[in-house]
Amino acid sequence: MLTSEPTEAIHAIQEWTEKTCTDENLKMGDYLTEEIYGRVTRFINYMLDKPNTIDDIRRKIPSGLSCASKTDNALTQSEFNTMVSYETYGASVDASILSLLHDTMECYIYKLISEGAQLAKKRGSEELNVGDVNTIRLKYFPVKDDPTEPELGSFFDLVVDKKSKSKKSKSKKSKSKKSKSKKSKSKRCPKGKRKNKKTRRCVKK
Repeated sequence: MLTSEPTEAIHAIQEWTEKTCTDENLKMGDYLTEEIYGRVTRFINYMLDKPNTIDDIRRKIPSGLSCASKTDNALTQSEFNTMVSYETYGASVDASILSLLHDTMECYIYKLISEGAQLAKKRGSEELNVGDVNTIRLKYFPVKDDPTEPELGSFFDLVVDKKSKSKKSKSKKSKSKKSKSKKSKSKRCPKGKRKNKKTRRCVKK
C-alpha cells in the first residue's frame, strides 16, 4: 500500500515535470493529461482503499503541471507510472492493473481527440474547446450519484475482450441446439408405431 506521507513523491514529480516541460503554455495534451490524471488517481484511490494519499498529491500539484503528453498527446508507460507515483512512491500496485489502466487511458485520449475533433469541425473550427472535451468525456464517464464508485466502469466496458462475449453467445446457441435435439428424442411415436427400447426409433407394432 501507499505511505501516508506524500512529500517525497510530490518533490519527485515536480522535479520530473520541470525537466519534461519546455514552456509554460498549456496545450491540449497537457489538459488531457491533467484530466486523465485526476480520474485515474480517484480510481486507484478506490481500488487501494486509500482515499487521502494520492488525492493529497493531486491537491498540492498545480493544475496543468503534469504535461507528460505535450508532444504526442499520449501517455507513455513510464510517464503514467510516475503520475500515479508507482515508481517514486514505492506503491505496491499490481503492474497488470497499471498496464490495464494505461491502455484504457491511451484509448480514452484517442477517443477524446478523434471524436472531439469531429465536434470541432461541425462548429467550423480546427481546435477543440472545453465543451467538445466535456461532451466526449461525459459520453464515456457518465456522472454518477455515488461519489465512492469508480468512474472508469462504463469505459472499461469498451475495452472488454469481445471474443469472450462471442464465445458465450456461441455456447448458448449450442446448448439450445442440444436441448432441442433432446426434446425431439422424447417425442411420442405416431399411432400404430412404438419405440424400440434399444434403438429408440419408432417401429411398427
